[in-house]
Amino acid sequence: MSAPTLSPTAATTPNSSFAPAESPVPSSSAVIDNVLSRAPSTISPTSGLSPSASPTTSSPTVSPRPTLSLYPTVSPVPPPTYSPVVSPSAHPSSSDVYSTEDRFFQDLEVTEERIFDEVETGIYQILMESYTEVIGTNQTLPFVITKCNVVDQKVGFLRGRYLKGDRNTQSTTGLVLSVIFTMNYTSHYGVNVEESGWNYPVLFTNHLNENTTAIAEGMQEVFLPVVSVGEKIRSL
Repeated sequence: MSAPTLSPTAATTPNSSFAPAESPVPSSSAVIDNVLSRAPSTISPTSGLSPSASPTTSSPTVSPRPTLSLYPTVSPVPPPTYSPVVSPSAHPSSSDVYSTEDRFFQDLEVTEERIFDEVETGIYQILMESYTEVIGTNQTLPFVITKCNVVDQKVGFLRGRYLKGDRNTQSTTGLVLSVIFTMNYTSHYGVNVEESGWNYPVLFTNHLNENTTAIAEGMQEVFLPVVSVGEKIRSL
């Protein structure tokens, strides 16, 4: 097989050079036009966006006073009812009840020949009951309930110059009123009115016999027709 024949290409001229093509230089007017065409358009502010020249000078308006209908409605609420509460007693009573009663006899020198009327009898009974406060434990209502009851009266003349049992006070009128009465002492608060040493009928007797002058003066102060009191009040 025969070898291919290579035909040589034309040799380049060593002195030939490849110089780049030169672009044309734009003119100054073309440059200016190009710059102007790319510059942003001029924006003039609109009158709607510009602030007002001066703030408003009008005074603020005041809303009218609200009417009653605008206030919140309050539904009427009835006042609370008070349930009755039973307060405890000031002095609770004791389960132990003590009671004692005795019968007494007393001579009184009086100014009139008569017995005590109904009003005077009531005053006399109240006086006898009042002495409970100064005997025993010095307690009266409600701790010790005292009840005096006149059951009989007799008026007469003295057989001598002195009241029976009283040799210190001479009679001036000669008239004597003998009173028979009962004294009852009851306690619902644990005061033992019949206890030995604190027996109220005995304490009552001792008090009247030791204070005859004061007893007589007390009767005169409440207008009982009494001059003096017999020295010995006796238990019957």
